[in-house]
Amino acid sequence: MPSLPYSSILIVDNNRSDQLVLEDEIRSTSLPIKDIVFANTLYQAKKVVSQNDFSLIFLDLFLPDSFGLESFTELQKVNTAVPIIVFSGFEDKKNALKAISLGAQDFLIKGGHSIEMLEKTIQYSIERKKNLEIIKGNNDRHETLLKVTNDVLWDWDMVTNKVAWSGIGINKYLQANTNYGDEVPAFFWLRRLHPDERKKVLVSIYDVITTNQNFWQSEFKFLRNDSQYGHIYSRGYIIRNDENKPVRMIGSMQDVTEKKLADEKLAVGEKRFKSLIKYSSDLIALLDKDGKYLYVSDSTKNILGYEPDSFTGKYAFSFVHPDDRINIENDFAKVVDSGFTEFRPFRFPDINGEWRWLHSTAINMLNEKAIAGIVINSRDITANMLAEKLLEQASLSRQKEVTEAMIEGQEKERSEIGRELHDNVNQILVATKLFIERAITYDTNREELLSSAVSYILGAIEEIRKLSKTLITPIIKDIGLVEAIEGLAEDIMQVNPVTINLDAGDLQQKTLNEKFKLNVFRIVQEQVNNILKHAQAKQINIVFKQISNHIIICIHDDGIGFDTNARKRGVGISNIFSRAGIYKGDVKITSAPGCGCKMEINFKDLSLLM
Repeated sequence: MPSLPYSSILIVDNNRSDQLVLEDEIRSTSLPIKDIVFANTLYQAKKVVSQNDFSLIFLDLFLPDSFGLESFTELQKVNTAVPIIVFSGFEDKKNALKAISLGAQDFLIKGGHSIEMLEKTIQYSIERKKNLEIIKGNNDRHETLLKVTNDVLWDWDMVTNKVAWSGIGINKYLQANTNYGDEVPAFFWLRRLHPDERKKVLVSIYDVITTNQNFWQSEFKFLRNDSQYGHIYSRGYIIRNDENKPVRMIGSMQDVTEKKLADEKLAVGEKRFKSLIKYSSDLIALLDKDGKYLYVSDSTKNILGYEPDSFTGKYAFSFVHPDDRINIENDFAKVVDSGFTEFRPFRFPDINGEWRWLHSTAINMLNEKAIAGIVINSRDITANMLAEKLLEQASLSRQKEVTEAMIEGQEKERSEIGRELHDNVNQILVATKLFIERAITYDTNREELLSSAVSYILGAIEEIRKLSKTLITPIIKDIGLVEAIEGLAEDIMQVNPVTINLDAGDLQQKTLNEKFKLNVFRIVQEQVNNILKHAQAKQINIVFKQISNHIIICIHDDGIGFDTNARKRGVGISNIFSRAGIYKGDVKITSAPGCGCKMEINFKDLSLLM
């Protein structure tokens, strides 16, 4: 007989002679018993069991402090793992059988057994209890697993065609007040299958059974108690007998509805992402730390004409225009340290070899496991670069026109000055010279001649003063912009039949810089001169408005007006536009034949004027 893993036995009996007889009988067996301990009462037994490990307990049900089945149930509570053999007289046989139903391993009648029977009873009781504990442990683990999982376990007896269900997840599919087990209807699973999938699932099971396979799996929709179909993944293992006939199938059902919906959502998102990338106006690329392509978006086909896979593994900057390559490589080196960089515009060839201008940004995502690269986002800005070049050329051309206009204006101004000096002042001085010469030569009318000469000289002085006012920059700093315009208006009204009204409103002229005020004075002077020359106006209104960050100048006359579409811009008007443009001023001219003319200049950026 193999050695058993036990060595200590407890005998609970208040009859000393019965204790000694049983001890002698136990020691007469071949069992490896080491210690035999005695207890006379239930109290002593419970105490000694709580303090020691025993392989077996012999228990008399009738003790001084306990009677009948209570003795067994109370002692068993102390340690349920220790097997108990009820050891009583013949008259206690009925209670002994009840004790066995409650968990006792066996019972012996005092004086009614042999040594051989005793040995077998001890051995079988200990082994049986050991196996029961193992089974109980397995069952406990099984029940625990069922409690912590939502999977449904099933066991199909293919001989009786009955299915045993287990697992808390089954409650989602059973009718109310139904417990899994024998109460589950026979056609529960079949009726809950989605009608559209029932045939497919049954055929898959039949195929596995008839083709001698042992493993089956399938996905299907299964009706829940909330009247909704959940997505189920089920699998099972077929057990066959010696004749290879299927006798049992054990499996599980897992509700994968959330995963299914998440996968579908992910698939939709991925499809949407791929569509956005494919038809995007941007080029998306993924580079490794050395600048080699890991991925290029499908949009490169539409924008540059290349197949995306043609770039994989190639050095990105080998494609860049030689004149731009060093700058771009330097910019790329920064992204490893800074995490983000914006490249300077560079040229990249399309599939036809034409250079396209790209604007790119880079984000370092090397440490992101899902990406593990540097993301490059590029946009084709060729059209913008060409537009900027054309704009630059137009700006240079416009600047040339403005310069030519200013030179022409200066030449015209010189011509007018020369004409004034020659035709007016010079004639006055010539007449004065004649009066003085005649006064020197002739004695008669000398005083009258000298008086006339003095009058002509005063006239020449006045003409020169007026001419000087148009040439000499007014001392804006000393007298102010509004005051300078008022002085200009007074001088004009003295010699011209026109009324000039000035409304400065709440213009804060002290906050404006001197150069701006001088340009405004010249604009007003230029437009008033244009009105005097061409408009035949009787009244001119000059209005200043300062609203928030805007300064608006309005010059309005009641002259004959003109067609703004038919009339070309003259030198004077060009000068006004040029002066206003220095301070980002918008010039708007409104006029029509017979309706006068209104010029409005809006300076929108007050910070340039301060």
